[in-house]
Amino acid sequence: MIAATNDSKVNKQVYQDVKDKQLLVNVIDISYLCDFYLSGIVIKGSIKIAISTNGKFPTMAIRLRQFFEDVIPDDLAQNNPFIKTI
Repeated sequence: MIAATNDSKVNKQVYQDVKDKQLLVNVIDISYLCDFYLSGIVIKGSIKIAISTNGKFPTMAIRLRQFFEDVIPDDLAQNNPFIKTI
């Protein structure tokens, strides 16, 4: 379950309800209420990069993802002799 409302009381209630059912939950922006974290993913050609800060620095993870999306060319595999595509 992912709790991602703009109301922290609702998110915390979702957390409690889900934990009562013994399920995993991620409460956005409250890392201590997360059983798992979501990674930022960058996919460019044959390259896939997953970025995680273990819920500690979500803004940094977003900026790193944006950075890699900007600096890695979309046609990386086509123009790189070191990358073999199938």
